[in-house]
Order: sequence, then structure tokens, then C-alpha cells
Amino acid sequence: AKQLGCNFDDVNSLKTCFPHPSDSNQEIAVFPDPPHMLKLVRNTFGEKRCLFSSEIIDWKYVEALHKLQESEGVHLGNKLRGGHIKFSKQKMKVKLAAQLFSSSVADAMDYCHNKLKLQDFIGSEATVEFLRLINTLFDVLNSRSIRQHGYKKAVSKQNADLYLQFMHKAKAYILSLKESRGGLPILESRRKTGFLGFLICIKSFEAIVAKMISSERPDLIYFPLYKVSQDHVELLFSAVRFHGGSNDNPTARQFRSAYRKLLVNAEIKCTASGNCIPLTDVKILTVSSSVSSKTVINVTTQCTSMVEHESSVDEQPAEMALPCVFLSECTNDIVYYIAGFIVKKLSVSLKCSSCISALYPENIPTSLSLVSYKSEGKLIHPSNDVFGICKECEIVFRQHIIKNESENSKLIIMRKAPEVLNRIQSRSYFSILNQHQFDTEPTENHLVHLMRCVIFQYFKVRLSYYCKNLAINKESVRQFFKHIVNFKGQ
Repeated sequence: AKQLGCNFDDVNSLKTCFPHPSDSNQEIAVFPDPPHMLKLVRNTFGEKRCLFSSEIIDWKYVEALHKLQESEGVHLGNKLRGGHIKFSKQKMKVKLAAQLFSSSVADAMDYCHNKLKLQDFIGSEATVEFLRLINTLFDVLNSRSIRQHGYKKAVSKQNADLYLQFMHKAKAYILSLKESRGGLPILESRRKTGFLGFLICIKSFEAIVAKMISSERPDLIYFPLYKVSQDHVELLFSAVRFHGGSNDNPTARQFRSAYRKLLVNAEIKCTASGNCIPLTDVKILTVSSSVSSKTVINVTTQCTSMVEHESSVDEQPAEMALPCVFLSECTNDIVYYIAGFIVKKLSVSLKCSSCISALYPENIPTSLSLVSYKSEGKLIHPSNDVFGICKECEIVFRQHIIKNESENSKLIIMRKAPEVLNRIQSRSYFSILNQHQFDTEPTENHLVHLMRCVIFQYFKVRLSYYCKNLAINKESVRQFFKHIVNFKGQ
């Protein structure tokens, strides 16, 4: 870039544009690949462990959050896992960096510090500010559509001033970063590349907005900055690797063959005017031994017979005394968050307006919760009845299911859901439906089937998360052996 006319030596007066070789009236702006810059910033933060702005930005808070979530067995609405902490063998995975620098991780730290008052998160404000700023900066530089919201929306004349204001703030923040309290500025250190790359992106962004968006006669209505990223080349290389059997090191002949296939396939379009069209979401085997509770609630005019799975419960041998399970404040808030998701799912699939209204609270609680910290107006608060049923499900899950790692998840739901139903039937859940339950046949009691819907949906979500964690926590050696095989003798 320097040979073409750019100058990156003085960070306060960067020159990130150079004249077009064939037309001196046109300029080309330099954009270092934002995902790669994000990975470099993550590497610097993770390996140095401490940076300094107005206060200490410490990696220990990320580790403390991961440790808390692992000990609770549930997560605070983020994707932080062990791979994000021990990233040294997966430095090229962009998603590990993007999921670390996310508003969900920052919200979780805020929640632990302000709501739970945990000692491990005292002084985490500067770290939260750092995560939020890098997350927002990457959102702007990775914008894809004009229909998105917030800073993920592509830059246009309507939001250009807001974006420029944020870019000035981000630039000042990066310039103020230091290696340590009283240490060298990060832009004068040996680990400056990622931060300098973001400054170059900011300068080029300002030039493009001034010339193509905010001018009197703008060339573009909006500009999705994802178009200038390196992802398009990466996707091409990924397709080439796929054609070679995931080979990172193809020969010239293999590359030529794969490239030819890609060129041909790119020209073949699926047409709707042919002899047949592809059908999606068509299930061949739809016969079940029982009717789902959603079907019973939705079809109230027909008397359908059911073969209950509960009939097999009495045949199970008596179990030993179960351990007492205590749900911490953190776990309770996470269960409340999951319960809101279940209300959202059931509101779409159920048709009975009385049952749907029973899922929502009469008054939205004003007390702070995980939903309050993460909500931007779209998260749903569940009713106390839904929350209570979900807590019973979590207790049963911790008593039974965590011990049965190898058991089939569907069998777990069939065996344990009736147990939860038996526990909650003695309590007055969904009392608002006491009269409504007599509007249908006894086998179609909406009160019972609504509770079954909540139980089944909770176990489905919880088991999906639990099984996914079992797979994630296994150490993978595939990447190590793949490079040994593909680059043998080199």
C-alpha cells in the first residue's frame, strides 16, 4: 500500500486512499479485512491478558464468566465456551473472535457485576466497554443489509452522521489504549497490527461516506461494507477445498479441475418452469403413537384418541432417594430467560387465544433480571406459572438427566415429562384456565395439555444445549492430523 501512495506511519494523519492507476480522478480506499483485524485484536487481548484505557481491561473477567457458566451448567445468553478461552489452536476461526467481542458477553458481565454482585467481576466496567466498542465497530464494518437494525444496518444518508460520530469515538478510544498502566501506547507496540487495521478501516470509511453517501449527488443509496471484506475470496477457496476432499494443499491439476466445476455450476440455475420442482419440508413418516399436545389444543372440535406415554411410568422400578437440588439466583434468572423463549415459541404454534394469554404475565415485572439486561424491546417475560413449571423441569433435569449422558434424548423426555406433570398437578398453575378446561372433552383438557407443551418445550431446549456441550467439550484432533496428512513431507 505504501508503494501505491498510502501512508500508515503517523496514526494521527493516516493516508488510506491512492489514485486509480488508469484514472487519476478516481481514488481507491484501502480496507484491511475486518474479520482478520478482529482476530488480531483478540489474539493481543488473550495473550497479553491486560490492556489499559481509563481502567484495566482484564482477560480474567472473560475466564471468570466462563467458569461461572460451567459451574452453573447453563449460560447467560451468550456463546462463550472453552474454545473461546483456549483459542491458540483455532486462531483462524473468525466466529471465536466475533462471539467473544459481542454484546451478549458484555451484557452477561454487566449482569454478574450489577445484579449478582459477584466479587470476581468487581472492576469489570472497562472490560465491558472494550467488548462493546469492538463489537459495534465490527458490526459497522461487517454490515450486510439496509433492513438490519442498529449498527448492523448498512450505512446510508439517514444514518451516516450517527456512524461517523461513533467512528470518531472508536478512533479516540483505540488511540488511548496502552499495553499497561503507564506503558507504551498499543499503536507503538509490536502487537499494533489489529488496532492499526481498524484505524485504517475507520479512515477509509469516512472517505467513502463523504464521497459516495453524503455528497450532494450520492453515487450509492446505501453501502454494505461486507462487500469489501475478504470473505468472498475465502468462500471461493472453501469451495475449491471441498471439491478436493477438504484438501488444503491441492496440485495445479486439482485446482484447475475444481475451478472448472465451480464455473460450470455457477451457471446452472434452478428453474421453476421445469418438469419438476424441489419440495421442501415434506415429511414422509408422520405417523406417531400419540397425538401431540399442540395438536390437541389446536384441534378442539374433534375427539381424538390418545395413547399416553405416561402408561409406562408405573412400570418403571422405584428409584433411590434423589438428591436435593438448589437453584441459585443466576440459574433462576437463566430459567426465566428460557421460559420467555418458550412463551414465544408456543405463542406461534398454539391457536387457542385463552391458552396463549395464560402464558403472559398480567404486569411486566420491574425488578432487574437477565431479560432486563439483554432486552432491547423484543425479549418476552413469561408468566409466573410458566416460570414455575420451568423451574420444576430444571430440578428434575438436574436430578435425573445429567446422570444419563448416553441415554436417548427423546426417551428422556418421554420418561421424565410425566414425572414433572405429576409434581405440578397438585399446585394451582394456570388457575386462569380453571373454567376454560371444561370447554372441551376430558381427553382434550387444555389446562393439562398446555402444561405438557411447556414441559416438552423446556426439555427440548435444555437437552439440545446439554448434548451440544457434550460434543463441544471433547478435544478435537482432526485439525492436527489433517495438516500432518495434507502437508506430509513438506
